[in-house]
Amino acid sequence: MAESFPSLDPDLVARIIAIVEKTFDFTYTFQELTERQVSCPVTIFKARGDDYSFLEGVTGWSTRPPAVVELDADHYSLLRAPDLQELVKKVRYRLGR
Repeated sequence: MAESFPSLDPDLVARIIAIVEKTFDFTYTFQELTERQVSCPVTIFKARGDDYSFLEGVTGWSTRPPAVVELDADHYSLLRAPDLQELVKKVRYRLGR
């Protein structure tokens, strides 16, 4: 894998891969949600066409259910103008600004 990133130290690449292999699960197991509980407000921003968030279908991970904000723009157009403004506007609204 290090040969794919010749500007990075091979030992650094190996350490990054080891951390990802140890901490990242390629499927949603919800196990990490059973190990702790979130007490702060959570907002899920969903772009047009997005499927459900795994946080919407599980209870007990948070002291209150998440707020779900539906966006009119699709997932990729949110990254650039003019649709980025919709996301900015709704984030500011959720923050009370």
